[in-house]
Amino acid sequence: MTHVETINNLLVGTTLTAHCTSENDNLRIKHITRSWGFSFEPSISGRTLFFCSFAWSGQIQWFDIYGQGRDRNFCSQCKWKISPNGPCMLNWSTGQFDNCYPWKPASPLGANLLF
Repeated sequence: MTHVETINNLLVGTTLTAHCTSENDNLRIKHITRSWGFSFEPSISGRTLFFCSFAWSGQIQWFDIYGQGRDRNFCSQCKWKISPNGPCMLNWSTGQFDNCYPWKPASPLGANLLF
């Protein structure tokens, strides 16, 4: 079993709206003041992918919050801080959120399709 937790690392009082989905699951829109998480069983094919759209204060960004090829060797408890500059994953070796990534570019169809 794998668990993914997203932590709102925006300015205090700013609600983070998230909508995460995979090929088989739609986790619906969540309004996160502190943190929110979900659990799943990764695919035996090794191709599980969850991506999330995140919205706050007029911004919409998106990111692959769990990609089995990228993440299976790093975490079964994946913790992410969501910040304006991008998501940062907890590095269990250092205890810091120092595995940071840029937001994905907007798709031609528009990143806000998930909201």
